[in-house]
Parts: sequence; structure tokens; C-alpha cells
Amino acid sequence: MKSSLLLSGILSVFTFCLGAIAIAPGPTLDLSSIESGVSPGEDFYQYANGVWLARNPIPPEFSIWGGFAELAERNRAILHEILEKTAQTDSLAKAEPGSIQQKLGDFYASGMDEATINREGISPLQTELRQIDQVQDKVGFASEIADLHAKGLDPVFNLDGDQDEKDSSKQVAILTQGGLGLPDRYYYLNSDERSKDIRAQYLVHLGKMFELMGEPGEVAGQDAQPVMSLETEMPRCPKRVWNCVTRKRTIIGCRCLSWKSQRRNLIGKPIFARLDSALRRWPVSMSSNLIFYQLLQN
Repeated sequence: MKSSLLLSGILSVFTFCLGAIAIAPGPTLDLSSIESGVSPGEDFYQYANGVWLARNPIPPEFSIWGGFAELAERNRAILHEILEKTAQTDSLAKAEPGSIQQKLGDFYASGMDEATINREGISPLQTELRQIDQVQDKVGFASEIADLHAKGLDPVFNLDGDQDEKDSSKQVAILTQGGLGLPDRYYYLNSDERSKDIRAQYLVHLGKMFELMGEPGEVAGQDAQPVMSLETEMPRCPKRVWNCVTRKRTIIGCRCLSWKSQRRNLIGKPIFARLDSALRRWPVSMSSNLIFYQLLQN
């Protein structure tokens, strides 16, 4: 996610240097979306959007759709065209070494080089995988989490800086739920048949990820179970989304993680009580499976 945001930021600067793109701009205000037969005083939403809603059913690949989704898809198309142009051989040949054009072109071309990606497999991750495999205790576990955070990944939790939700004059560190492969806590806890089926399929997926890492099928299945169990214990209650605490309180709330390893002032949302309890009960070798999977997933 962080790399995607960084890439988008670079692209927004680079767009000015690229010249005109083929995608035509949309209307600033599309009056044809108005359903004039509806009285705005009775139903302003239907008046303003009625024609647009009739013309734009939700696409099958989306769960929701609206003007902002349409805008986002258009922006992705523009960014895709920029990347395609910069990655062309003749464009890269003309690019000045070290320039944004050269960096973007090489970055995109490397990501689209499927032959090389398939040939190398997970070999680019071997250093990190060995490092995780060498974790012997909870201090090493915390250090590995800190190392992955420093490299732009978000194992176990997300850490970002933002304005305080209840005091916009303050800039604070925000700790939020991370490390879940399913969308939210209800996918892990609901007892209906659909949720049970999703969890069963997710467990199969976890096993396949460990198989892709080179483990035999039976071992991969065994290593998948701790990941599922830890993820099931971690989700927080979505209603308790603002809990401002000091760095000291955060450390007390989860002593299994060495917060000094993070080298940041941790003021934000304490979501670690469940994680702390789980890490105390699970052997480090099994807890490490969680960050093995999160590295592979990212």
C-alpha cells in the first residue's frame, strides 16, 4: 500500500512532464445526469442522480459503484497509460539516467516481466525468509516486525502518522488493525454457513501459500493453522476506534512487542490486548508463521 501511494505521488508529478494523454477529460458538472421529472423539493437525491443511476448499474466486478469509483477507475486508466509509455524501450532509451521517467519505466517494466518473475519465484525473498526462520524469542519476533515495517510492509498492525481525530491541531501516531487476511472480525467470528465456508476456503489458501514457499503439502497445512488461529484472536471491536493513549500505556498494553524496536513515538489506538495474550500462549516458532505469510502476501 505504501509503495502504491508513493508511486501515485511520483506519477502525479511526472504527469506534467509527459505531455497530453489520450483519455478525454470528463465533464465538470454533468447536467444530463439530472432527472428533471422529479421535484428537487421532494427527492433531491433522485433529482440530481436519477438519470446517472439508471445509466450506471453496479459493474459485476464491484460491490459498490458511484461517481468517485468512476473517477478512481478513470485515474487508474490514466496512470496505466503513463506507465505503459514510460516503459517502452524507445522511451527508456531517451530517458536521462536517474530521472523520474527512467525510474518509473524500469519499475513498471520489472513488474510486467512475468518470465523473470516466474523464473525467480520467491528467491528475492530468501533473505527475509531466513531472517524470520532464525527468530528464537519474542524479542527477535518484535525486531523482525520492526524491520518489515521499516521496509514498507505492515505485519500484525498498521502504523501511520495523521491528525488526532478529536484534536486536529495535533499530529499523532495512529495504530490500527493489521495482519488480517479476511476483511474484518465478523468473517472470523460469525457462525453462519457462508462464513464457515469462507474460513475453510481461506485455510486452504493459507496452506497453498506455504506450499508456494516450498513446503510439502502436509507441513504447509500444519503451518497454516496457527496463522488462522492468531488472526481469529486479533480482530478488535470496530466500535472502539478512537483510544488516545501515551506511548507508555501502549507498551504496558502489549509487552510481547519491543516498542523500542519501532523507534517511533507510539500514541494512538491500543489494539494489542488480544495480540499480547495470543503471543504469550503461542510458541515463537508458530507465531512466526504469521509474519511468514504476511511477507508472502505482500
